[in-house]
Amino acid sequence: MVPETAFARGRDGWVAYQVVGDGPIDILVSKPWFFPIDLMWEEPSFVHLLEGFSSFSRSIWMDPRGTGASDAVEHVDGRLVESIVDDMITVLDDIDCGQVSVFGCTAPPGLLFAAAHPERTKALVLVNPVARIRTADDYEAGLADEQVDEFLDTLRVSWGSGRFAGGFVSSRVGDERFSRWCARCERLAMEPAEAYWRMRAVFDADVRHVLSAIRVPTAVISGGDPTRRAQSRYVVDHVAGARITEVDADDILILGMDSGAVLDAVEEFLTGGLPSHSVDRMLATVMFTDVVRSTEALAQAGDRRWRELLATHDTFIRAELARFEGREVKATGDGILATFDGPGAVCLRHPRSTPIAPHRRTNRAPHG
Repeated sequence: MVPETAFARGRDGWVAYQVVGDGPIDILVSKPWFFPIDLMWEEPSFVHLLEGFSSFSRSIWMDPRGTGASDAVEHVDGRLVESIVDDMITVLDDIDCGQVSVFGCTAPPGLLFAAAHPERTKALVLVNPVARIRTADDYEAGLADEQVDEFLDTLRVSWGSGRFAGGFVSSRVGDERFSRWCARCERLAMEPAEAYWRMRAVFDADVRHVLSAIRVPTAVISGGDPTRRAQSRYVVDHVAGARITEVDADDILILGMDSGAVLDAVEEFLTGGLPSHSVDRMLATVMFTDVVRSTEALAQAGDRRWRELLATHDTFIRAELARFEGREVKATGDGILATFDGPGAVCLRHPRSTPIAPHRRTNRAPHG
């Protein structure tokens, strides 16, 4: 079930957030800022991540000010990371949460939070962390100024097309549905001028000076290209006691990684071990329907006929969900996202349905 989006009032504005699950561990997630919380539930790989966290924790997801449903943020040079940390505290205070483990998909806010608020930080888990993106005389792991300028020029002309967000998940290149979702995320996250300012501020951020102050248990999960791996290694080398797990992945974001393996690593680090799952826990099957070229179809059919077609589509899909005991997660406007207990369960309950070859049981459902 998709949780309601709530708002926490901070000193400088309102911050939108969602709380997922009710497990014994509280995890505050610093997610990529170009994926609004209200769109997370439309992408199956994101849903798998959300449900994976909820199996052992209560996870807190938020739109930092300047993104998604939250208020705007003042453009002050050098203050972006600090403003995100302020928003993290605002949300925790709103739900009366004293101490959390921080999961960082974008590292600088998580690193600064752990250094500035050790009394609120139980542990720190980072995926492909960077303390600084640009290269410097004393930092060879970064990107050259020419690479940064090229990246910003591309963002300026392509924001809203999905090329920016999708570029962080190279394994999904060519996936038209994923690209459309990324494009919607970009457009609804912020306007182009705001995206350009924010990304420029990200490139100028440098939190290397806080690494030595971090004294909480820290785990790093590293993948991606050699540059990103070198940046992750720099963080590990400068945070006392940090440990690293390297994964075989070309993607920067967790959405393109083996999220089951990442979730297992996070759960084991935060809980001290993985639970033994009962044998009746089966693979989940995810179904996502989508009307191909819906914009063109709407233009051809007209509003009234289009609404009739969508109503017919939804009626047929929901009848099949009822027949095979599926659960509707979300209606996306021109499609439906649903889950089933697993192919084996469907075959057992409905022996006349087409059998599906068995899969090896795992603790987590396969991504996507």
